[in-house]
Amino acid sequence: MNVAANAYQFKIRPTTMGGGGGAYTNYTIPTKMAKDDNGSYTLGTIATNSIQIKGTSTVNTAWVATCTSDDTGRTSISYTGW
Repeated sequence: MNVAANAYQFKIRPTTMGGGGGAYTNYTIPTKMAKDDNGSYTLGTIATNSIQIKGTSTVNTAWVATCTSDDTGRTSISYTGW
């Protein structure tokens, strides 16, 4: 959820301030947010109006949570391997 919030902040930030200017394209996960004690986080599908962030558990790599953030920053989460 934190990475999705960071991605949304990037999207709404003007390009002149290092943001996406209304698009998720060109977003990258900050190094400090790419891994923590719970798992590692990577980008899935990125479009102008939506982005997917995949979190893989450190306990069991078959456990993957996919967080999708839409154009308004609203998120939904789906789980696989649980």
